[in-house]
Amino acid sequence: MSNRDGLKCPVCTSHMLLVIDSRPKRDTIVRRRKCHKCATLFSTIEVISDTKGQPIKETA
Repeated sequence: MSNRDGLKCPVCTSHMLLVIDSRPKRDTIVRRRKCHKCATLFSTIEVISDTKGQPIKETA
């Protein structure tokens, strides 16, 4: 339940977050999260990157 990536609830700053839903979209992942402490729901958008931390660009 506790996260290791430093995310905090935007309302109460608790680290006790649950991932409710994850949806991949092209080069990002949208995750719906819920705070275990205050029950606030919020979304995060995570960019998929290579091992050097650079966003992966699609080649057409």
